[in-house]
Amino acid sequence: MPIYTVKFHLRSYYTDEKFDLEDFQSKEITAADLDEVFTLLDDFDPSFYQSIDDSSVINHDENAELDEVNVEYIEIKDDQGKIVYEDNTTT
Repeated sequence: MPIYTVKFHLRSYYTDEKFDLEDFQSKEITAADLDEVFTLLDDFDPSFYQSIDDSSVINHDENAELDEVNVEYIEIKDDQGKIVYEDNTTT
């Protein structure tokens, strides 16, 4: 089965936005086709999303009050390195 590389945009939101952080991570997914990748990503399987390390967007400042951490997939590459999905709306 092909291996797809999914790039994620991670962003934390704090009560005071000066503490907000963002990062990008990639994760490999083995799937029969692109539809199967989207199914995994869009079904929001907790075990899958829990496997993404969001510690890079956690601000350890004692004054930071975390509201939420957002994880979005923004790019998918096939096993040849060709971009087969790209979300241009993430800033």
